[in-house]
Amino acid sequence: MVALKVWIPEEYHVKWLKEVFDFLKEGGNWIAPATNHIFQKQGNALVWKNHDVMEDEHEIYARSEIIGKCCGIEVIKENKNDK
Repeated sequence: MVALKVWIPEEYHVKWLKEVFDFLKEGGNWIAPATNHIFQKQGNALVWKNHDVMEDEHEIYARSEIIGKCCGIEVIKENKNDK
């Protein structure tokens, strides 16, 4: 996992992720416009589908994981061996 400098999500980050999660149907994908990272809704989780990203792009996943914890959504990598 990428070590982040102390980063605490703002309220709007949490609200936004919750709204996106609630909007997605089971198995639905959300693609981050800035990075084209793909997250898929599976149960109460968003699964990060990207495997071939550069190391510095893992910050997108790490921040999503932090925001998810704030609103009760598990954010996980598709391949648990990737952690």
